[in-house]
Amino acid sequence: MLDSSWTFGPDEAPQEEVPAPRPGRRGRGVRGPVPHTGWVPRVGLVAAAGAAVIGLLALAHAGPFSSSPSPSAGPTSAPAAAATTAAPAAPVDITGSWNLLVSFHVSFAVEHMTITAEDRATGAFSGTVSSAVGTATISGTVTGSSLSFTIRLGDGSETGTATVATVAGQPRITGTFTNAAGTGGALSAVRAPA
Repeated sequence: MLDSSWTFGPDEAPQEEVPAPRPGRRGRGVRGPVPHTGWVPRVGLVAAAGAAVIGLLALAHAGPFSSSPSPSAGPTSAPAAAATTAAPAAPVDITGSWNLLVSFHVSFAVEHMTITAEDRATGAFSGTVSSAVGTATISGTVTGSSLSFTIRLGDGSETGTATVATVAGQPRITGTFTNAAGTGGALSAVRAPA
């Protein structure tokens, strides 16, 4: 007896089973995949967290609260010691390794800066900045706790200013810089653990 369900012809293509529409986020009766939206909030969260870190680091040394009287506060009497001209402060020692958080345009990067030389008499310093794009040179001058610097990588350069301050017992460098096109960025650095 031959079974008529058995044939030696080509197999038929399997019928794809279409699931019944389920109510969900896209509405009742709409078929198809739900678009992948999970990465957008994550990127936004990372960007917001990075901005908050830079903001907190910046507020730690500079902000709306300063010891200088505002112009609208009216005349004040200056202490007698302020009337004399003080000798310029010795440059802060910035030699060594620093961990940097850099924000540039719309991105954040963690970099490493090593100041290899600083002339304590003139404040001139030099070193390197290592990042994902390569190793750049940094040079500049420290006057008291203020820095002016230039970072060079290849044909490009960025110039900026920064301040060294002690926050919670730890030295920090915070500042801003711009490139030749006028695009600006900010940096915050703490000493790298020994």
